[in-house]
Amino acid sequence: MHLTGDPPDLRTRLGGEAALSAIVDNFYLRVTSDALIAPVFARVDLLALRQHQQQFLNTVIEAPSEPTATYLREAHQNLQITPRQFGALLLHLQAALREAEVPDAVIAELIETVEQYADDVIGR
Repeated sequence: MHLTGDPPDLRTRLGGEAALSAIVDNFYLRVTSDALIAPVFARVDLLALRQHQQQFLNTVIEAPSEPTATYLREAHQNLQITPRQFGALLLHLQAALREAEVPDAVIAELIETVEQYADDVIGR
């Protein structure tokens, strides 16, 4: 129950940690079956990939932007993700969020939050 005057944080509005985990599982399945994106992660252990995706979302939800940008640049520097692949990742994330029945306003907020790190993930 939310008792303070502050609005609930993004994780709470997404449905909490269990919901976020289910969203990541759905997102993971979508990403690994997408012919455009799957090659990016071909050299990545699939369990590690799932954990990476969970950590990515937790990082963008929780952390101040500059340490997050630095972390994401370093984490993605050898993956050679293209702008097109990043766009496809966003579409898969939106689909996973919709399937989890996350409200549209919360989806828009999370996507906007993730989009601010596009250059860091892509390596521009």
